[in-house]
Amino acid sequence: VEYYGECYFGNSLDSSAQEGTGCDSRCGGNFSQSCGGSGRMNLYKNTVYATENPGIGDFHLKGCYIDNQGSRALDHHFEDWNGMTVAKCVEAAKVFKYVAVDECYYGNTLASLATPSSGCNTPRAGNKAEMCGGSNRLTLYENAAYQPPREVPNFNRWIIRGCHSDSVDARALTTGSAKDDKMTVEKCSLLSEGFRYMGVEYQQECYWGNTINSEATSDGCDAPCSGNFAEICGGGNHITIYE
Repeated sequence: VEYYGECYFGNSLDSSAQEGTGCDSRCGGNFSQSCGGSGRMNLYKNTVYATENPGIGDFHLKGCYIDNQGSRALDHHFEDWNGMTVAKCVEAAKVFKYVAVDECYYGNTLASLATPSSGCNTPRAGNKAEMCGGSNRLTLYENAAYQPPREVPNFNRWIIRGCHSDSVDARALTTGSAKDDKMTVEKCSLLSEGFRYMGVEYQQECYWGNTINSEATSDGCDAPCSGNFAEICGGGNHITIYE
């Protein structure tokens, strides 16, 4: 506090801040308290100051990375504004390569914008002793035990046709769909009996139809199936299609 009515705060001290005298101004809100002086401040240190969690289990801290609301560093998202912690984010995304906290983001690939930075200085409601990202910043962790899921190759009479783009407004397969928190490629094939194509997407979604309405892509299908983490079930706005 400084000069009657000023308040400053931060996580590091400038090198010019030296111990001295001259803190003789009263606080504007309480004349019995000292509030620094001219060019002087009374300095206080928070004994429960938030710090970065070094990691949990196989998830190790990589550092602070740039994120952007219009182009996210990681393509999966889990939100809990009132109770987010590093542990909760790790538990929600334990089969993925990366997790990051601001809210909770996770995935197996980092977008090109996600480069090391500073600015991860925001504690979260779930554990105020943990730093959880900041404005357009993520505190990133990497899973040392990560095993990438694999595309299920041709099986029974189904032939894999690769990864295709997909979206809510323009579905690649439009005849039918199902969602199951224990989805696998095999389960989707049973649901799609009698149709030419079937596809799995975003861990737990299954679609089917007789025509494909989207283009093949070279990447984007890297999400593990909710019912078998060793299998790929598409990704965010990407679908793994079989014929």
